[in-house]
Amino acid sequence: MDLASTMKQRDGKLELQVRTGWLRGMLVMGFGAGGGIAAGWGLLELVSHDPKEGFAVLKAWGPWALVVALAMLLAWKIATQAIALVKVGVEAFMRTSERGAVASESQAAALSKLADQGGRNAEEVRRLATFAAQEFPSVYARFDQQEAKLNANHDATLAVHALVEKLAARCDEAPGRAERGQG
Repeated sequence: MDLASTMKQRDGKLELQVRTGWLRGMLVMGFGAGGGIAAGWGLLELVSHDPKEGFAVLKAWGPWALVVALAMLLAWKIATQAIALVKVGVEAFMRTSERGAVASESQAAALSKLADQGGRNAEEVRRLATFAAQEFPSVYARFDQQEAKLNANHDATLAVHALVEKLAARCDEAPGRAERGQG
């Protein structure tokens, strides 16, 4: 059997089929590793309590048992160092993730503050626009009143100017009259 599980849809129903070959493989590997560890542990206990019998067992197993034991010891050392390295890497990743989370919180707070300020600014602009729209008719009326007053002042200034010119003309005539005795 293979390691795959399959999902099939038949007649509108979803069926999950799991093939159990992987379970058998995991058990064999587990028992193999466990058996190897148990044999190694037993041999180590035997050698430490009764070295002669332990070495006799090793001699009966042949040199390959020692090679396999050394290979397993080497693999164990490499695995423990790899696990330690992964642990350091995961801890560094966690610290970095924590710093990223704190930075994200700070950024979210800053963006919220900016959004609040933007909302207040938009409200102020809306109020000013409403005020301006309400005040423009009265401003235009004031401009119209000022224009009327300026036109009246212009007309009055022209009238005063005409009177001043007449007065100036009379003043110019007056010395001639006085000489003629008409005065």
